[in-house]
Amino acid sequence: MENKRQFFRITLYESPLKIFKDGKEYKGEMHDISGNGINFQSKMEWEENDELTLRFTIKQQTFQFDAKIVRKDFGTLGRSQYACQFLRQRNKDQSALSALLLRIEADRKKNKRE
Repeated sequence: MENKRQFFRITLYESPLKIFKDGKEYKGEMHDISGNGINFQSKMEWEENDELTLRFTIKQQTFQFDAKIVRKDFGTLGRSQYACQFLRQRNKDQSALSALLLRIEADRKKNKRE
C-alpha cells in the first residue's frame, strides 16, 4: 500500500486537546499528529467536513490550527475518533510544528538505541 502522507506522523496518546466550535470549548485527547493533520478522540459528536479550531501544547510549545474533519470512526470508552486536516496554516506555524515533531521522533529513536 502506498503511503500518501506528505508529513510523517508521531503518536502522542492521551495528550490533552482543546477544541473550539461555534464559540464553545470542548475537550479531547490527541492520538497522533503530523505537520498537516491530527487524529484525536472526544466525547462530542461532529461530522465529516465540520471545521474546528484545535489548540494543543507539545513540549511546552502551544499551537492553534483550524482543522477540517476528514474521517470519523468509533473510538474507545464511548468516544468518537476524528482524523482532521489542518487548514489555513501559516508556513511558520507548520514549520515549527514539523520541526518539533522531528526532534521528538529523533529523541525517541535515540532513547531506543541506548
